[in-house]
Amino acid sequence: MEGRREVIENGILNESIAAISKLDEIYETSLENTKAFAIDLREYIANNSLTEEVLQEKLNKYSLPRSLVRIEIRDGDLNTLFTTDDREVVGAAEASDLFGRVALKEHAPQRMGIKANIISPADLLTESVLSTDEIGMATMIRQRNRQWVFKMGTFPTTWYWDVYPELATGTAFMSVANQMVTVYGSALRNYCKKKIDPAGTMLFATKMSYEQSTFKLLPENSEFDNYEIIKYAVLSYLTNRVVFKTIELNNIKYWLTAKTDKNIGAYVFMHLISQEERLKSLEPLKWQLITGCLFALIISLVGASFITRLIIRPVEDLSSGIKAIRERNKDFRIPIRRQDELGALAKAFNKVINELQELEYGKYVQESLLPKAPLSVEGYDMAFFTISATDLAGDYHDTLMLKDGKLVLILGDVTGHGISASLAMAMAKATVNYSVEKDINFPEDALDTLNTLFNRELKPRHKFMTFIILVLNPDTGELIFDNMGQCYPIYYTQETKTKEEIAIPSMPLGAMKKRKKKLITKHMQAGDAVILYSDGIIECSDKEGEMFGYDRFEELFRHLMEQDYSAQEAINEIMHQLNTFRVEGMYPDDVTLVVLKKKR
Repeated sequence: MEGRREVIENGILNESIAAISKLDEIYETSLENTKAFAIDLREYIANNSLTEEVLQEKLNKYSLPRSLVRIEIRDGDLNTLFTTDDREVVGAAEASDLFGRVALKEHAPQRMGIKANIISPADLLTESVLSTDEIGMATMIRQRNRQWVFKMGTFPTTWYWDVYPELATGTAFMSVANQMVTVYGSALRNYCKKKIDPAGTMLFATKMSYEQSTFKLLPENSEFDNYEIIKYAVLSYLTNRVVFKTIELNNIKYWLTAKTDKNIGAYVFMHLISQEERLKSLEPLKWQLITGCLFALIISLVGASFITRLIIRPVEDLSSGIKAIRERNKDFRIPIRRQDELGALAKAFNKVINELQELEYGKYVQESLLPKAPLSVEGYDMAFFTISATDLAGDYHDTLMLKDGKLVLILGDVTGHGISASLAMAMAKATVNYSVEKDINFPEDALDTLNTLFNRELKPRHKFMTFIILVLNPDTGELIFDNMGQCYPIYYTQETKTKEEIAIPSMPLGAMKKRKKKLITKHMQAGDAVILYSDGIIECSDKEGEMFGYDRFEELFRHLMEQDYSAQEAINEIMHQLNTFRVEGMYPDDVTLVVLKKKR
């Protein structure tokens, strides 16, 4: 309820501000009227003598009050043809004489008579002051036939003047001044009297200033005590803020909005809206809303039933299909309820479920291609670990014994995941087995054969594979490295307890038609170790997005070897540290580790 009340009161406040803004707009209209009156008067007195009757007629034409309108009309000798002021009481007439002399001299010197050319020392001083820009009068002197607005005291005053260079006799200079507080007040009074407010609303104005305040309402009101209204008008004037209150007048509650005028700050406007009348006006709207809500409810129920049958149930079926795929439930089937996009999607899900068994079989075949355990070589400790990011992996690791008794360690990583990656891995496995069978030289010639095959068969399909081969002579400890784009192996030297990267910069298999060969040879001593790894372990990240990274991985391996961990123990600890670090869930990429260590 409080929220609705706030919405209603905001609407009432906006309505009242809009009504009050019309009173602010009257000021601009009043300025236009004073200017139009002055121009009309200028044209009239060019050929006619001005009388009080004519003056009043023109004031009425432009809705201007007679009080505080000052008009001065002079001939070429600055004789008064018409004035609204008594020279003995008001000094404005003499000021007009002085300004008129300077204006005639500037714009119509031919109209100046003999008397006007007789200048006293005081006139010279006045002319000097009026001709400078220091007080702003020189600008007014230079521009005739224009209305100026400036403050004389507290409130703005309009002043219009002009000369008659086009005439030979008669009127030579005229000026009209209006006190805008009076003009504006008269316009407000006329507007409030004529305005017909909507039922239950009232619009008032009151003159207010620090010098004087009438505490009377425009238009006058005798229906209720004005004190409550004037009280909030004073509050608005003193704080210069909009005041919005609920008041009670003659046992009727009103919303009252009070706001000081934005033009001269001499009036406060008040707009009242009867709460009872406003609520009555909303009664038909209430029933319209109730009817509309009932109709919308019926439409919603019918629409909900329609949507449930057409969309929600098929979507729920698809959700069940996703659950079946996640649980590897090969017996689940989604019912085909409709022959459209959702029906086609249901058929696709059923096809995927049918292929689950084939996919599991493919995974079984792929795992059978990888060694179950590393070869046992006297004097050496070896272990490996692999886990795929999807059902079918793209990482390939292997250990093989050549006919000359040397041991081959292999780690490869196909770009991407899934079936295409697993097929590339199987092709690499077959090629390696063929090379061993045909006694092809490892590692150089074997990598040449793999590179030629991948360049011819897989490069057109944008498939590549990083590949590293290590060849160990168990008798001498000689270890030869050859690399095709795979992560650099980390070699640990027991004697110095240090680690180093075996860096062989190169492109992946198939990227280039002919590869650049570069071999690096190390001689393993007791306690030395080497680790091969895929980039899946490096790319694992924590909740903040920070990756496990090369530095962390390499330092961990060095520390484990320094603590004399076995190959299998080192792999177990590395995976434990990785799983503690990373975000739970599937791995972002396949992870494979191969560790070779020479026993002490």
